[in-house]
Amino acid sequence: MNKILLLFVDGVGIGGENAEYNPLFSMKFFTEYLRFVPTKNNASFSDVNFELFPVDAKMGVEGLPQSGTGQTAIFTGVNASQFVGKHFGPYPYSTLRPILEEQSIFRKFKEAGKQVEFANAYPKIYFDHLENAGLKVGAIAYAAMKAGLTLHTVEDLLTGKAISAEFTNRRWVNKLNYTIPQISPEQAAENLISLSVSNDLTVFEYFYPDYLGHKRIADEFDELVGEFDRFLIHLFANYPPDATLLLCSDHGNFEDSSVKTHTMNDSLTIAKGPFAKEAKQNILSLTDIAPFLYNIAGLQG
Repeated sequence: MNKILLLFVDGVGIGGENAEYNPLFSMKFFTEYLRFVPTKNNASFSDVNFELFPVDAKMGVEGLPQSGTGQTAIFTGVNASQFVGKHFGPYPYSTLRPILEEQSIFRKFKEAGKQVEFANAYPKIYFDHLENAGLKVGAIAYAAMKAGLTLHTVEDLLTGKAISAEFTNRRWVNKLNYTIPQISPEQAAENLISLSVSNDLTVFEYFYPDYLGHKRIADEFDELVGEFDRFLIHLFANYPPDATLLLCSDHGNFEDSSVKTHTMNDSLTIAKGPFAKEAKQNILSLTDIAPFLYNIAGLQG
């Protein structure tokens, strides 16, 4: 099939063994589905066409890894932190925008004639933000738009052609006053699978772990983690075995609730499908993710 789903999860690293501070120990995806919780002392897990492994988020630059440079590195293959001389975020540094415009995986796949989908749906408030905030846009959405992809709206969400950032539409209803159906995390995973098998490359961004790691929306911690957990179990259990599913992250944060900042931990990476072992062998740093995707898709980087 050679279809690729890139599931980007913001702010999830491989942390310590203290279950009190490491929420991964509370997730059935790790404790029951995989029966393995990655920690700094035991960071890799292998099964048939399945690999879980750590990836360097520091990229040779001192300081705490940040989203702007980390996401740019993932989506372009360029060591963005070295390019600007520091880790920077949450938005991409100004000099990184041309790189995101010209060298993103969205653009490379499209220019090669591949079908590309950015599966996130955005509410009206986000489009209002785009009009008023100038260039304060996250690296992934920025790269997608500059590659000519149209960001999805509530209409796409209602027809199953896109997925809300928290999977279930719950926050759209409760926080943004949308009158739309709520769906289960499992249905959201099914919708994403359907989108993925219809495209050569599908990308979905889940940013709530970073929010939770920074102690934001703490009152929804258990609910959001539970939904994330159910989504992951269904997605990994039902993703087609002949397609490639790659979960990656830009830096650590969520895995250590004892601090409110990012961490120096390696980022969590999981590959499922016929190229899983190749992913583990070739993805050592965030900069290796884009070249890996080009390679398995038969593209020139």
